[in-house]
Amino acid sequence: MHASASDIAPGRIETFSGVRPDLGPSEPGEPLEIRVIGVGGGGCNVVTRLLGEGLAVGDVWALNTDAQHLLGTRAHHKLLLGRHICRGRGANSDPHVGELAAEEARLELAEALKGARLAFLFAGLGGGTGSGSTPIIAKVAREARTTTVALVTQPFSVEGRVRLENARSSLDRLRANADFVSVFPNDRLVRDHPGLSLRDGLRKADEELFRPVRALYRVARREDFSRLRRRLRGTTASGAASGVAPRQRGYPLAMERALESLSYLKAQEPNSAVVVMGTGGDLNASERDTMLRMALDALSADGAILWGYYDDPRLAGTCEVSVFMARAAGPGAEKELESVE
Repeated sequence: MHASASDIAPGRIETFSGVRPDLGPSEPGEPLEIRVIGVGGGGCNVVTRLLGEGLAVGDVWALNTDAQHLLGTRAHHKLLLGRHICRGRGANSDPHVGELAAEEARLELAEALKGARLAFLFAGLGGGTGSGSTPIIAKVAREARTTTVALVTQPFSVEGRVRLENARSSLDRLRANADFVSVFPNDRLVRDHPGLSLRDGLRKADEELFRPVRALYRVARREDFSRLRRRLRGTTASGAASGVAPRQRGYPLAMERALESLSYLKAQEPNSAVVVMGTGGDLNASERDTMLRMALDALSADGAILWGYYDDPRLAGTCEVSVFMARAAGPGAEKELESVE
């Protein structure tokens, strides 16, 4: 049995500023300055789908070396990478070309990130632009002191050794530059949803990437940034996942499903989590406490949570839980980060 939130040691649970104790509608506040950036064909597909569903997630950018694909992408802003190197024809599945294309656009990238406190990067790894450009974009964001969260996919195993090696190499470089990296292996679609068509499977992968970002945007306010940054910045192991459950199955099932997707982090002893719960307005305090305790139980003994909640009539009879989990920076590093505003 899970204890109530009142039984948990003080300091282990913090709440986003806009969340009311009675679980009523969120209090208004200034939204956090967020950039959402799709990189390459896969990343651009994610932001197109995100905006196509009418979801508010901040300032959305699409970045690609392929001019034709970029024309068909939905975004608030678009940037063609490597105008001289690629000439709008793509990176030819070569990560080195993608890297050079991003380096060529460094000034434009710095301008795009100007004023952003938090940036989310979406990309599919394995090809040229996603694999080559995304680590450079994360590096530019880091130089701008923008907290950077990268959510990426890994290729299907059947796509071959070269694409898998491209993805692994890119992931190493991305982890060296981004604060928080979450990887969704496309092979999980085959395992968990064997009957899905390829189109529906890729749509499902896109949803897995953008659902946590959408949830976080719903609850984060400008005054939450320092606490949020402590949870996301300087991580040594990290991952993000969502879970959905209907009322008749019990809303805590949504948390169980999200945590199951993050079980691979257990060996890294994660000590920090950002948790966002969304329902149609019928979440009760007992369910909230149960889910918070479940999240705490997935962390180390000194682990802590920053959590938020939102109502959405489109979620009537459904609970959606998103979890960002990490092994966060130690006390010394946190103190250093707090001095940077």
